[in-house]
This record gives sequence, C-alpha cells and structure tokens, in this order.
Amino acid sequence: MDELMKCALGAKTTEIFGYCILLNEGPLSIQEAAELLGKSRSTVQKLLQGLVEKRLA
Repeated sequence: MDELMKCALGAKTTEIFGYCILLNEGPLSIQEAAELLGKSRSTVQKLLQGLVEKRLA
C-alpha cells in the first residue's frame, strides 16, 4: 500500500505518514504534528510544505 500511495501521490514515505496523520487527527499545530511524527519542527515544516506543493494539505 505504501508503494502504491508513493507512486499515486508522488510523495515520500514521511509525507504519506504525515498526510495520514492529518487525515486522522484533523488540524494540528506544527508542534503537535512534530510530536506525533517524532520529528523536529523544522522537518515537519518541510514535510508540510511538500504536501502543500502537491496540493495534499
């Protein structure tokens, strides 16, 4: 499933995981998303920017 989503969405594994968290949790602050993903705030900001560029967030 992960490979299918990466191909269909043109997204990286981390972006897909972040996308799924957003779908399940709804709106989150950068800090909340970072805690859920176990990533730094700057990493999550880059991840979200990638999702926005792909029109997924």
